[in-house]
Amino acid sequence: MKKFLFAFAIFLLLADLSVQGQQTGARQVDTISQLKQLYRVGHFYISDQPDMEKLRWLRAQGVEKIINLRTMIENDEQATKAFPEKDSAEMLGFEYVAIPVNGKTGFNPTNQGRFNAVLDPGQPTLIHCASGGRATNMLMAWLITEQGYTLEEALAIGRSMMFRIPLEGLLDTEFEMQLPE
Repeated sequence: MKKFLFAFAIFLLLADLSVQGQQTGARQVDTISQLKQLYRVGHFYISDQPDMEKLRWLRAQGVEKIINLRTMIENDEQATKAFPEKDSAEMLGFEYVAIPVNGKTGFNPTNQGRFNAVLDPGQPTLIHCASGGRATNMLMAWLITEQGYTLEEALAIGRSMMFRIPLEGLLDTEFEMQLPE
């Protein structure tokens, strides 16, 4: 009888956790193993600078929008070295948005507001920068400010990807946090 009650209690706990997960939305990070430095959180893909292979793969997955957080200088260098991303993205049928985030000063509430305004939780979107760090931070701040995530929940998602420190500037607040190990 004790084993039955214990198993029943575990069943109820798991059922409750499953319902909570459905109510709160995507709170896990999927690593896309077939492509380098690509992660998915709900409808959003987080990446370093994509190449044409990654863009084609994302388009085939139904991604509709690209939010590029690289600076104009970085974008010009990319166009010279590899391909003009904006033109290539539009040719593939993506909606393309550039929000230049430059260094620590670029992590500010103004840029976060611009990001929040163009990010639609139901639209499959690629968010990227050069390494994925800025993209991770912007998404974490959006999860907190727009989706009601706690700091701890957003940090857990960020630690699964490419979290960097400037989250405080995006949220226009100060808090203590433990750096990822």
